[in-house]
Amino acid sequence: MGWGILVGSVPNIWYFLRPQDRNAYVLTWFATLFVLAFGFAFWVFFLGGAEKVVVLQPFELKWHRRGFRGTMTGIVELTEGRVKLFAAIGPIWIAAWIWLISSMDAPLPK
Repeated sequence: MGWGILVGSVPNIWYFLRPQDRNAYVLTWFATLFVLAFGFAFWVFFLGGAEKVVVLQPFELKWHRRGFRGTMTGIVELTEGRVKLFAAIGPIWIAAWIWLISSMDAPLPK
């Protein structure tokens, strides 16, 4: 994103919401997002990345829920299955997001 803006081919950040204009820098940015998501999924499934994420987990995932009975707090356990689930969803989510961005007509600010 920054490179396209710095060289002047993309006037501002809002142009990245309009891939239908076929700007090469915008399309390259979208392709980079998809390749990174696919690369992460490949690493998780085929190169033992899920095990490494679980072993080297830098922090605990905490959640808070408020309801009629007060506040409940818990810790979400990060398992290899959850890491693989999110790694599998990643490329699908990015592809769906790219399709959504491409199908809408975002106005450009003046």
